[in-house]
This record gives sequence, structure tokens and C-alpha cells, in this order.
Amino acid sequence: MVESIAGRHSSIHHCQTDSSPKETPPTRYTRERHKKALPGTAPHFPNKLSSRVHPRPAKIRATMPLPATHDIHLHGSINGHEFDMVGGGKGDPNAGSLVTTAKSTKGALKFSPYLMIPHLGYGYYQYLPYPDGPSPFQTSMLEGSGYAVYRVFDFEDGGKLTTEFKYSYEGSHIKADMKLMGSGFPDDGPVMTSQIVDQDGCVSKKTYLNNNTIVDSFDWSYNLQNGKRYRARVSSHYIFDKPFSADLMKKQPVFVYRKCHVKASKTEVTLDEREKAFYELA
Repeated sequence: MVESIAGRHSSIHHCQTDSSPKETPPTRYTRERHKKALPGTAPHFPNKLSSRVHPRPAKIRATMPLPATHDIHLHGSINGHEFDMVGGGKGDPNAGSLVTTAKSTKGALKFSPYLMIPHLGYGYYQYLPYPDGPSPFQTSMLEGSGYAVYRVFDFEDGGKLTTEFKYSYEGSHIKADMKLMGSGFPDDGPVMTSQIVDQDGCVSKKTYLNNNTIVDSFDWSYNLQNGKRYRARVSSHYIFDKPFSADLMKKQPVFVYRKCHVKASKTEVTLDEREKAFYELA
């Protein structure tokens, strides 16, 4: 198309300067002339014509879809006992739900498998919508950027658990690497024995620490065989690659309710989670 226009443009000029009927046809003459003058290059035209033929393309922001499936690699050590679990699952980013199954690659766990619950589910905030649209966690995935999570559990018996979550994306698929390091759990306590049988739902409170960090806190509690509770105080930092908008930061605090239904053994854990974000009670 450009070559054809070039021929017409040069033809007009040729007809004005040479009226001899014996000359090579203008279009053919123009092509050969440009090949000789600028071998291997396209002909040059005035800027005005070039801009009409080749308008500058608009900049388009590349986006990613919301999540549909996920992988997990969960590893670390608890009281010096190393563990490694792999698995995955799927979720609904519009409903705030997900199902995850992870299996141990190093045999039976040396501690309660219920210790894995808040990481199999609470590590995938990409499935959490906000009341008025995508959450910052979802937006970071849509924009192709990301975030990392740093979380600390302080248990009432002196046990301490630190976690670090990192993510990568392949279309609508999340790949998560989660590292857990725990220490100080009593040998006869709920974590190192089989006393934990379930966990309570909980509500976290999220606020913006600055224009690329969200912080939250919540009380975590397990149900024990004897009917008592085993509690921890939890705090998290979510550090984003891109800054938040000023309008988004005006909408705080954000509360998130979660409940997990769990099937657990020493070699495999399956979690079915429901979550809902809200600014205030309806």
C-alpha cells in the first residue's frame, strides 16, 4: 500500500517535469529509482504524507485476567522439622471463594497439619473482590505487577510463626511460593501434638500504611479436642510493586471476613474458603 502511494506521488511529480511518451511508465520508473537510490530501504516522503499513511499507534496498557486457578509450594520448618508441600486448586474471583489441596513431599508432617490453614487460603487475596470493584490485590494482577506478603503469628504459648508469600502469574493462573518458619512451640502443646481439630472464622482490619503498603491485623483461634481455644495475634504487611491511587486510599479501613472448611491429615490438607470484604455493616 505504501509502495503504491509512493508510485502515485512520484508519478505526479514526473508528469510535471517530463512529458515524453517514450519514458518508462511512472510507477515502474519510481520503484526502480527508489531501489537504486536507497537499496534495501523504504522510500522517504514528506512528514505530512508519512503521518497520514503511518499514524503513531496509541499506547495500550497490557493487562492480565483475574485468577481462575493456582499452584502452591509451601515449605519451611517448624521447631527445626523441615517440610515441603505442593499442590493447587481453583477459585472464583467474583465470589471470593477458593479450594486448595496440598500434599507433603517429605512424608508425614511432624506437627499439626492445621498449622497450614491460614496459608493455603489467606495467601490468595487475588480471589478477594472489594464491595465496589476489584481489590488492590486483584488490580495488581490485572496490571501485570504484583505484591508480596509478610505475616507474623504470635501464639499464646510462646510459639512464633513468620511467613513470606511471593507470586508470579501465567495468564489466569497464580504460582505461589510460601515460606513458613516456626519456633518456640512447646513439645506438648497443640501445634506439636494432635489437639487441634478445627478453626474459627475471623475478621481482619486493613488500612493503608503508605501508597504501596497495606497492613492488617486479626485474632486467630483454633478449636481443641478439649473444647478450648488456642489463640494467636496476627499482623501482616502487603507490599505492592505499584503505588495506590489517592482515591483508593480514602476508602479505609476495609474489613474482611473469612471462614475455612478443612480436611487434614499428616500428609494432605484440603481447604475450602469463603471470604467477603466490607467497609461497614449494611
